Amino acid sequence: DLHSFPTRRSSDLEICGYSEIAAGSARMMGIKLSQNFDRQFSAVSVQKLMRRWHMTLTSWFTDYVYIPLGGNRKGKARQGLNVLIDYVLCGLWHGANWTFVLWGLYIWFFMFIEGLVKKPIRNLCSKKNFNLDHPVIVVFRRVVVFVITIFSTFFFRAESITQVGEIYKQFFTTFGFSASYFNATLNSLGMKVIDIIEIALILGVMYKLYDLAYDTS
Repeated sequence: DLHSFPTRRSSDLEICGYSEIAAGSARMMGIKLSQNFDRQFSAVSVQKLMRRWHMTLTSWFTDYVYIPLGGNRKGKARQGLNVLIDYVLCGLWHGANWTFVLWGLYIWFFMFIEGLVKKPIRNLCSKKNFNLDHPVIVVFRRVVVFVITIFSTFFFRAESITQVGEIYKQFFTTFGFSASYFNATLNSLGMKVIDIIEIALILGVMYKLYDLAYDTS
């Protein structure tokens, strides 16, 4: 049952992986399980990503935390507070550590900013005849959301707030684009360039076959 969540601290990619294995295996036996992830890394906004991420958990917090607090029925300020409480508690569900509280605050911050600028940006683009849904712009938006999400994963791997700061420091001070940097990165992972190509091809095939597990026909 996909509603039975793991108790160990797993990454979202791990949870997504075995959720899809469970869904695909069950479908082969004629059983349709609840969809738990929906290609969240192709989302064009943080809000949409969170609606596609850990969908059963998100649904539970929506039904038992967000809506009872008032949802969006008591004004924008109260809605922002409700979302904040919702994601802080969601962070604590992953583990009793301040790093998970910071994760909740981090996600809430970007969702809050999106909520503030979404309508003004849409109106401005409409006046300037700028298409936000142009394929090139969509790819750019996906990349931005993906980068924001990647930075949020640091909170999951760090054991303390101090370690979060150290991770960010190392990331911005030691990152490079030289061939030696990437070779060292691949060596640390025990991988070669051909392995990256194979993974990319496999992910491409998986992306195309994804809908089969949830095909309603």
